[in-house]
Amino acid sequence: SVRYLKWIQERITSASDMILPVAGAAAVGHASFPDRVMSRQGALPDPGGAARLDALARSRRILADVAQDHGVAQDRLLDRVQWRDVSAARRCAVHRIWKEAKLGVTEIARMFNRTPGAISQIVRSMELGARHCSKCANSGSARPKGANPGARRKVWI
Repeated sequence: SVRYLKWIQERITSASDMILPVAGAAAVGHASFPDRVMSRQGALPDPGGAARLDALARSRRILADVAQDHGVAQDRLLDRVQWRDVSAARRCAVHRIWKEAKLGVTEIARMFNRTPGAISQIVRSMELGARHCSKCANSGSARPKGANPGARRKVWI
């Protein structure tokens, strides 16, 4: 329960003796549980491990490279500005970070202050080859021009 976890947290930080809390007429938990928690505390996996930090560092480098290639300030890429040159650079940065740094859509969305849906839409459009710029390293598309499988056909009745 939450009360028991809060009690454990308080006991770990304090140097007092370990007495199990009593809820109603029964003691909550086993007497060896706090000792097991204390012994395993250093063995717990780190949720923000070295791989994630490495991916974040790669994403920052990619962001700096794209900003330099496009001649745009790096903080502008993270802003909400919708200027054509900034948004084109932002699209390239999002796609390269997703592709090269292997960050998830949610993490990229947090970085760019966007929704995950907006990021996945950018990634999808860049994967389909739409709106690549000449400055981006990913400007080459394997598809012939005009062969957009996601495009709708207009039907005149």
